[in-house]
Amino acid sequence: KKKTMFEDEEDDAAYSVPIRQNAEVMEDSNEKMPMMPMGMPGANEEIPDNVDEVGVVRAEWNPRYQELIRAWQSEENGPEILEWKDDLYKELFNLVEQQEAMIQATLSDTNATAEDSLFVAPLYQADVARVKFVLAAYVRARLIKLQKCAGYIAKDPDVWARLSEHEQTFINKYLDLLYQHHRASFVYDLPKEYGGTDKPLDDLDGNNPQASLALEITSPPDLEAYVFIRCLTEVGDVHVGDEHINDTAYFAEGDMHIVRYGLIRHLILQGDVELV
Repeated sequence: KKKTMFEDEEDDAAYSVPIRQNAEVMEDSNEKMPMMPMGMPGANEEIPDNVDEVGVVRAEWNPRYQELIRAWQSEENGPEILEWKDDLYKELFNLVEQQEAMIQATLSDTNATAEDSLFVAPLYQADVARVKFVLAAYVRARLIKLQKCAGYIAKDPDVWARLSEHEQTFINKYLDLLYQHHRASFVYDLPKEYGGTDKPLDDLDGNNPQASLALEITSPPDLEAYVFIRCLTEVGDVHVGDEHINDTAYFAEGDMHIVRYGLIRHLILQGDVELV
């Protein structure tokens, strides 16, 4: 017999994903189904902490999903690529795959109740789709930076270490294709005295010529760009001036500021502030 997505509390804990933390367990005749916290309470029921006076539910999201949202926002709003959230991405990706398998099993189970198939499962599908969108958006934001700043990333060991293995492979292949295209479409046609060459591409000398070329035709991140930040800790006084103005601002936990990225770059990399 196929296992439905809501057969027992133990499975609920393992597969009920990333999304809502406070799903209530509704008992049916033989099954227990975690329901989304929706609707108004009954006449004799107390209003839960996450429901306001007019019955609107303030959903409590999984902290890991919130962390993914913040990582995506930081990549979207920052000029340079940040550290890859490997554990976070894998955890949510695996949970989404498990949730999708359980949803499919429920929809294909002839013994599933109408409530499971027509109401509960679609709600979980919507939440899973939301998480998948953010996962893809996070990867897409990083991919744009990889292509835009390829040479800078390849030449800086500290920035290179922030990439995942797949991103490092992508950068190497991207730079190689860029280099091959540049030489095959332009350099081969130049006279030798102007820099042309008749050497095969694989025989060309040089210390990582692909990255050197990419430095010339791709742009570095604009570290002087202004960004919005939120303080995650009590940072204290931070220099926010320039070489001519010695100005400071006090960064308290929860404060939001607009400041040049280069001045607070170290705080972002340390995790003391986040981009918003």
